[in-house]
Amino acid sequence: MPEAPTMVKVPIKLSDDSVQEELLPLHLPYDIVRYLFCDIHLSIRPEVLDNYWNHLDSVGDDWAASTRSFRAAAGRVVPLGFYGDEAVIGLINAPTNKIHGLTLNIPVWRPCSTRLSRFLLWSIESDKIVSVEKTIFPVLQLITDSFNELAEQGVNGIRFLVSEIRGDQVFFRQIFQHRSWWKTTDVCFRCRANVKPGRLNYCNYFDDDDGWTATARSTDEFIVHELPNEKCILAVEA
Repeated sequence: MPEAPTMVKVPIKLSDDSVQEELLPLHLPYDIVRYLFCDIHLSIRPEVLDNYWNHLDSVGDDWAASTRSFRAAAGRVVPLGFYGDEAVIGLINAPTNKIHGLTLNIPVWRPCSTRLSRFLLWSIESDKIVSVEKTIFPVLQLITDSFNELAEQGVNGIRFLVSEIRGDQVFFRQIFQHRSWWKTTDVCFRCRANVKPGRLNYCNYFDDDDGWTATARSTDEFIVHELPNEKCILAVEA
């Protein structure tokens, strides 16, 4: 059986707008992965895993290049995905109420039903969130620590790396609060695309004179130029 969920104490907002701490269940990535690979013996064919890494290496993927030495030392390395999103609950008595969910998936494992490939880690009704920093960040810290444990220690002789962090623009904006977003002149947090006329205009993708495709930010540049100062001591005005 899977491990019992970890109970995380976080502040939540009540219906009268007061705030109180409450224990909410969290399934850690390590526990999910250990259950899949040790208890029910999930098997991923070696050729599928080799094809995945060989393709990324062949196209010069930056992340694959940065993990090459780790993969060479670790042996078998399975990629993991982390996904965050918000959706309408669909309650008859509250048709507009939404819920936040954080899920785990294994990109190289695709069962017949997509729903079976997603593992819920944590969820909360959106109207109970006090703020992203107070309610969600403590959960994200535990999830990050668990992912690191999968990379450093592994499970059943296999190491794991997070290869994709996915979500819609709203999710990333809520989490990072980056300076560039769809309601500002600088619309993209991943590059310098903007809404102004000129070579950096976000519409200039198929033109010969497009310039924003060459301005993709590295992780370091994203931290320095996009994160607000109160979130990162390295952040500076762009």
